[in-house]
Amino acid sequence: MTFSPATSSLETRLMKSSTDKLLDLVNNSGFLFQLGVEAEAQSTYDQHGWKAVVHEYPWQQSNGSGGFIDLILWKNNIRLVIECKRVREATWAFLALTDQEETRFRCAWANCVQGESPLAGWFDFRMGPSSPVAEFCIVRGQGENDRPLLERLCGGLVQSVDSLAEEELRIAAKRPLGFTTIYIPVIVTNAELQLCVYSPKRISLVDGTIPDAVFQTVPFIRFTKSLATSLSSAPDVEDFRSALRDRERTVFIVSASSLVEFLRKLAVGSPYDTFSSYPWMTARQTG
Repeated sequence: MTFSPATSSLETRLMKSSTDKLLDLVNNSGFLFQLGVEAEAQSTYDQHGWKAVVHEYPWQQSNGSGGFIDLILWKNNIRLVIECKRVREATWAFLALTDQEETRFRCAWANCVQGESPLAGWFDFRMGPSSPVAEFCIVRGQGENDRPLLERLCGGLVQSVDSLAEEELRIAAKRPLGFTTIYIPVIVTNAELQLCVYSPKRISLVDGTIPDAVFQTVPFIRFTKSLATSLSSAPDVEDFRSALRDRERTVFIVSASSLVEFLRKLAVGSPYDTFSSYPWMTARQTG
C-alpha cells in the first residue's frame, strides 16, 4: 500500500500530538524535579562529599501515617532527609522580625550502645550555614481556610525523620558496634524564597495588613516551628511555653539553584547551649 504525502503528514502530526500529550503528562509530575535534585547532588559529589544513598524510601509510623522519603544523602554520621517540592511560578514569602542569621538548628539524633537501650530525640545544635529564621510562610494561591502548605510538608517530613531514626536503631541493634547519627530535615524547592522583614507595630488591626516591609531573596532559610504532634518524655515540660518548645522542630528550606552551595557549607557543630553536653551523653549519664 502506498501513502500520499498528505496521509504521511497527517500521521506525523498525530504521532507528534500523542508524544506531546505524553510529554505533558510526564512534565506535570513532580518526579522529574526529584530525580533532577538527586542527579545534581550526585554529579557534584566531589564538591561537597554528600553521597546519595537511596531515594523513594518508604516509612510508616505506628499510627498508620506513612509515605516515601524522596532522597537521603549521607556523610559520616549525618543523614539529610530530603523532600523535593516542584512548584509552578511560585514565591514563598517568609515572615521575620529581623534578617539576622542564626546557627541554632533543632534536629533529630539517635544513639545506640551495645548492651544499653537505644535512645533518640531532638536537640539544638550549632549548624552551618547560618541563615535567617522564620516561623510563618505565605504561599501564593493558599486560601485563609487552608492548612498552610509548608506546615503540611514539614509535618510529614518530621514524621518521616522520626520513623527513619527508629528503623536505623533497630538495624543497628543487630550490629556489634554502636553508633550515633544526626538527621537533618530539608525541603529543596524551585520556588523563589523571599524573606519579608516587618514590624509588628505597623500591622493594622483594621484590615490586618502592613503599609511596607523589606524583602530580600535568600538561598536557604531555617523554618522553625512546633511541628511535632506529641510531647516527648522530657522532664522539663511543665507548662504551655515549655510544651511548645518541646514540640519545636527546624527544617532547612533550600532553593534548588543554591543546593550545591548549601551542601558545601553544611556542617553540624557543638550543642547550641554552651553549657550543655551532647544529648545522648546527658541521657546515659542521668539514665
